[in-house]
Amino acid sequence: KDLAEIEHVKIVIPMIEKQLLISSGRQAEGAMVRALSPEDLVKKPLLVDSIEGADVSAFEGDVVLVGRRLAQKMGLVPGSELTLISPNGKVTAFGTVPRMKSYKVIGTFDVGMYEYDSNFVFMPLSAAQKYFSLPEAVTQIDVSLDDENQLKPVRKAIEERIGGAAYVYDWRQTNAAFFNAID
Repeated sequence: KDLAEIEHVKIVIPMIEKQLLISSGRQAEGAMVRALSPEDLVKKPLLVDSIEGADVSAFEGDVVLVGRRLAQKMGLVPGSELTLISPNGKVTAFGTVPRMKSYKVIGTFDVGMYEYDSNFVFMPLSAAQKYFSLPEAVTQIDVSLDDENQLKPVRKAIEERIGGAAYVYDWRQTNAAFFNAID
């Protein structure tokens, strides 16, 4: 709520983002799982407009949306089961047992960026909070601006607002490899 009050901040989306192993049948791949609420999903038109095989209203409960390239690689189609495997599971006398849970693939997305379409899985925030044992918590907050030219002053305002409580990184840092490759 505090970040939404900063001038030029247009959208604030709390989310969970974790790297996991996903499996289906005999295939397993590393993937980035990003979780957000159904209400916040619709605030991402690039993602929503690229969804194939699913209606946004189905984005609730134990379901996932999978990048089209990742789905093709793993042979996933709407209706398939996908298992998330987290190394941070239960500690037993025999060691740590990975946390595993299956989710229904309700659709795929193709935003046109290779990294997203071949590595990302989206799931509802409430399901991720249960899976990762983070009730009412998130791992990051995604902030969108109404004017990209205001990035530096808005970033400074965000850093001042949160103090040292979190690390702030922007789209230039997130996509540094891409920008270095085209320079």
